[in-house]
Amino acid sequence: ALGYASWVKRSTQDAPDNRLLPKSIPYLKEGLMAFLIFGTLLFTRQLASTWLVNLGTLSQSRIELSRYNPDAFDKPTLDVIRRQNDLSAVQEYYRAALRLDGDNVTALQRLSSIALSQGEYERALTWMQSAWEAGNRDEITRLLYGDTLVAAGDIQTAAEVLRGLSWAEGRLLFQGWYRYWSQGDEH
Repeated sequence: ALGYASWVKRSTQDAPDNRLLPKSIPYLKEGLMAFLIFGTLLFTRQLASTWLVNLGTLSQSRIELSRYNPDAFDKPTLDVIRRQNDLSAVQEYYRAALRLDGDNVTALQRLSSIALSQGEYERALTWMQSAWEAGNRDEITRLLYGDTLVAAGDIQTAAEVLRGLSWAEGRLLFQGWYRYWSQGDEH
């Protein structure tokens, strides 16, 4: 729409008298404004949802990155950081985003990641099932859904979800060590 508006502006500048332009050109501005207003109203909920996810992500990053050292990723691990810090405000941003757009995949993924780290495996699975049922099949969704299925003990479905991802096996082995064995979580 913005490109079309730019073309109209250039067209009117190139032709000082409107004899070279179709008679409908003066109505393009009104049509474009109506389109933009309608589009804004239609997508306001999704835009607000995206904004809330961004606020949650910034807040989560401030909390986690203030303690996490990638050079010593296991001292402490992200799971430990997420267990030791209050992430309720972060989670509320994501829940608010979902109230506006129930299919916001980033909010679902982030809530699931936090729930996995905090040992809330059923809750994590619920978030990722929502993302999966909404039709998300991107690599991140597949990996997190696989993680939640493994945590729930559904290894067969996890294998089906992860099939074709070349590094999924290594990731699951790492998750087994990182999340369960080293943390003493034998659920």
